[in-house]
Amino acid sequence: ALGIAAQGFFGQSHAMEVVHFRNAAPVRGVATGDRTDRLPVWGHVSMPKGKGPFPAVVLLHGCRGLQQQQFRWARFLNRLGYLTLILDSFGPRSIVQTCAESPSPRAFADRRLDTIGARAYLVSRPDVDPQSLALMGWSRGAVLALDLLSRQQGVARQDFKAAVAFYPYCMLEADIRHPVLIMIGGADDRSPAGRCRQLTVRNAPVGTIELVVYPRVFHAFDMIELLEGFGLQGPTRQYWVKFDPRAYQDSLFKVQSFLSRHLAGP
Repeated sequence: ALGIAAQGFFGQSHAMEVVHFRNAAPVRGVATGDRTDRLPVWGHVSMPKGKGPFPAVVLLHGCRGLQQQQFRWARFLNRLGYLTLILDSFGPRSIVQTCAESPSPRAFADRRLDTIGARAYLVSRPDVDPQSLALMGWSRGAVLALDLLSRQQGVARQDFKAAVAFYPYCMLEADIRHPVLIMIGGADDRSPAGRCRQLTVRNAPVGTIELVVYPRVFHAFDMIELLEGFGLQGPTRQYWVKFDPRAYQDSLFKVQSFLSRHLAGP
């Protein structure tokens, strides 16, 4: 059994609204130095019960684009009192998935602009508390979440108070100054847990990272559809993705506790 905490995923559904907005204002392209136009992007917003303004969480998908796991997490967060926006960075660009491709600086910069645009959209809503915004990301979306809370990002990091990162490939140079919860499998052969341990040690003086490593657990451990597991093709080789019910259940409690401590509740 998945336990009481998982009931939020399978209880009363919350209606989702597709919203459209533009990504961040034109900036100098990180990779090429050219101008980046404001792209119309979209996302899926769902609401908690009650009256706002609500704290809000932006959900950032991984290399396979939108998956049911983002929608399940959104419903869970709604039941906890958070408004959610599932950001779709692939649909507006007619991208299906990028798992077999090496991440490019330009694609990463585009997703960063999308996320900052999502933040601007949320703060324009009267039912959102602009001082209580967080990020939640998976795999490459988790890398993006950590990047946006890194000190190098300047203004961007101040827009989000905290982040939840599922199995990111931890960038050791990240200087994270806002609370982050990283959850990763000890057997993950796509995003090595050792790198996240090193990142946690490097950031120990400011104490911003909470790291949870699940022994003998693989990539995508919270994706219920992967009961049997399979090899997913990456840029250079296959890596194993598989659901783990114990890690999944524990992650529900970890996320609930983390957000209640670092993001204003309803």
